[in-house]
Amino acid sequence: MKNRERLFSENGLSLEKVTLTDKNGEVIDTFFEVIGPSGTVIASFNSLEEATLKFNTLVDDARPKPKVKTSSFSGPGM
Repeated sequence: MKNRERLFSENGLSLEKVTLTDKNGEVIDTFFEVIGPSGTVIASFNSLEEATLKFNTLVDDARPKPKVKTSSFSGPGM
């Protein structure tokens, strides 16, 4: 059986802890998945540290970037 626990969610992305158990409820494996906005697994990791790093990187990339203001002013005498 596959059990999911959402650890973090931001900007449409989520980080989930996945625990696989056998028919007796004994834990077989535990890993972490970064899930995209459409529910697709983007990446899977054995360590929470690696998964969190990837999650944070993707969240930062998804944040709107401030627009750089440009000026048409050419300066004095131009």
